[in-house]
Amino acid sequence: MTRARRWTAGLVIAATCALSSGCYETTSPQASGNTNWLSACDHHDSCGPEASCHCGTCTRLCARDAECELPGERARCVALAELDAPEACGAALATGSPGVCLAPCSTDADCGDDLSCVGDACVATPPAAARPPSTDAGPAAGALQEQARSEAALRAVIEQSRNASLPSDASARIWSCEAGALRIDPAGYDEAFAIDVVQDAVLIAGVATWGSDGVWRIERRRLSDLAPDPAFGTAGVVVGGGSLRADAARALATSSTHFYVAGVDDYLGGGQVRLERRSLASGELDATFGGASTVVATFDRTPAELSQRMDVARALAIDASHAYLGGTGFSIEKRRLEDGALATEFAAGGLAHGEASSSSLVSAVILSKGLIHAAGTTPLGDMRLEARDAQGGELLYAVTQRMPDEGCATQGVALAADPGGSLHLAVGSAGDWRVQRRAAADGALEYERVMPSTGACDQASALVVDGAHLFVAGAFDGSWRIEKRRLEDGELVPSFGDDGSVSAELGGAATALAVHEGVLFIAGVEGARMGPQSSVWRVERRLAESGALLPCPGTAPTLPRAPECRGVATQDIAAHPGDAGCQVQVVTSSGCAATNVRASTDASAAQDWVLPEGAVLDDGVDASARLGPAPSSALLLRGFGLSVPDDARVLGVEVEIDRHSDEAGTVFDESVSLVHGATPEGESRARPGAWKERAETVTYGHPRDLWQAEWTPQRLNDPSFGVALRARADPTGSARYGAVRVHVYYCE
Repeated sequence: MTRARRWTAGLVIAATCALSSGCYETTSPQASGNTNWLSACDHHDSCGPEASCHCGTCTRLCARDAECELPGERARCVALAELDAPEACGAALATGSPGVCLAPCSTDADCGDDLSCVGDACVATPPAAARPPSTDAGPAAGALQEQARSEAALRAVIEQSRNASLPSDASARIWSCEAGALRIDPAGYDEAFAIDVVQDAVLIAGVATWGSDGVWRIERRRLSDLAPDPAFGTAGVVVGGGSLRADAARALATSSTHFYVAGVDDYLGGGQVRLERRSLASGELDATFGGASTVVATFDRTPAELSQRMDVARALAIDASHAYLGGTGFSIEKRRLEDGALATEFAAGGLAHGEASSSSLVSAVILSKGLIHAAGTTPLGDMRLEARDAQGGELLYAVTQRMPDEGCATQGVALAADPGGSLHLAVGSAGDWRVQRRAAADGALEYERVMPSTGACDQASALVVDGAHLFVAGAFDGSWRIEKRRLEDGELVPSFGDDGSVSAELGGAATALAVHEGVLFIAGVEGARMGPQSSVWRVERRLAESGALLPCPGTAPTLPRAPECRGVATQDIAAHPGDAGCQVQVVTSSGCAATNVRASTDASAAQDWVLPEGAVLDDGVDASARLGPAPSSALLLRGFGLSVPDDARVLGVEVEIDRHSDEAGTVFDESVSLVHGATPEGESRARPGAWKERAETVTYGHPRDLWQAEWTPQRLNDPSFGVALRARADPTGSARYGAVRVHVYYCE
């Protein structure tokens, strides 16, 4: 490979890194029994964990020979343009992909089965009829590149390549829930960049990479259990992007019927901004938008410049009629939602530039009170904030703040507005963790909170405003970090996690935040960023009040109903005249069948209770509700797994409840009832007095109380037996149920 070709390949890899908020140190694949290094392949799955399928060979992309070295193995970095095998390499050759590691050879005998010696390198043997008649690869490669410049031809090449090389389950690959976190591993390098909660679902967007093919990946998951929505795309996933290179979906915005997703097409070595409109229910592209179901913008680049520059859309906001895209060159585009066309009344034909340099970047756009606020970074890595008139695009002010040079890559700026109109920024620049509040009118700094740098390129990457608080997420000292701060002064809220923050030592970073009904949804990347087969999407749900990591719904293990749960003799029950000739015993749900309890709410559940299953176990996770004077919906707990002997005489039912309020003196019992099915039976045992702020265990009923209802062993053992809880507040307050236990006293 010539020096010029190696240098060009390096540029392509560098451009790929620019799409992410990080890059990686290139390392050689490791020889192991799980890697078919330099053997023939038909898709990436057949290559094991340390290689990918390129040119029909289990190998990896490269820019220099040193990246192909393995102990006891010979391989060199071969530029695709040097290979006389366009059929074997497919569309990668047409789009100018970098080199691949291949074994050197002189004859076919040096290559073994299923490989041939082409251009002094072992590649997959193409069909005889498909072999090119000429050994001069230059004109063939150039012709393919010219052919691929049309959108239709390029899409055909994409589909052919993906059908041949992607695993059959690519759209619904691997997802699991471990210790409360959803881990999604569709391919090699994977990173989630955006998250949004809409209706009854969570939308997540990012990139999944198979070898050199980075694709847009958008998932819709049910809000109730985070399982993929089967009605959306293929098994809950749509895969998009327009090229065979480093495509990535970077931003989301939703309306009542559609969602809009923006990102980049890596088109023939350059980058085009891409905007799509898709059905919120099915994920299908809207054919009425942009003519071909997509809008490709260039941020004012010429076709010649596209071959050398990587334009990226990093920010997206919509109102009732328009979409606003922000990205490279500190550019903002305004487009009509009805058809994707540029709004020519905005700035210069629909496009506004804040910085001339292509290395400046808008990373956040919000709409507030008729203004567009855009935040991002300059070529020097400094923070820049702009305000423009949303109608005509006139620049009202621009503020630039110099960031200290910590030797870390510029990551961008997150931006949100509070109800009072102030702007809040998380500055991911220069390697320190920075949170600011600025006046919307002129961008004046009102306060700034800086976490001392750990030297690990700490970055605050995302933020969201909820009520009187600000939540910030990013990477700090090599860990995910999520903070809760007061809007008024930016100080940490000590009751959230450990003195205002929670963290997880995962590598990567939390990159996106959303909040819904008291629950934080956090998305990002876990593992090494931009390394081959080294990272996965990670999605967490945490309580906005405390920062507690919520368990994966439906995945908690169930405990067997062991014989010892049937009942134990008790010594502390007072004698009663009716007890003559029988021994009083108690059967309890605590410790044996509690994890079998089913938690749900009545028809008005969506109005108040968050995470009803939090009332099942004493595990630090609560069922919670923000209440007013009106009674809450009923929190129903059923399936306690009681096993009262069939011939026993039931004496009483006692219910223990761990409860507390976030504000002392504001929350009260409305009703505490026993139910069979969903119907309360007998009398409520609600207790007078306000709940305490500190968690306490309160007992309802007693060993001789049947709650003015007839409870037989058969009815108590029925899975539909349970407890219904209602609360209220005066005037407002947060109610929290920690764990509920049932004790049945009987004699035989």
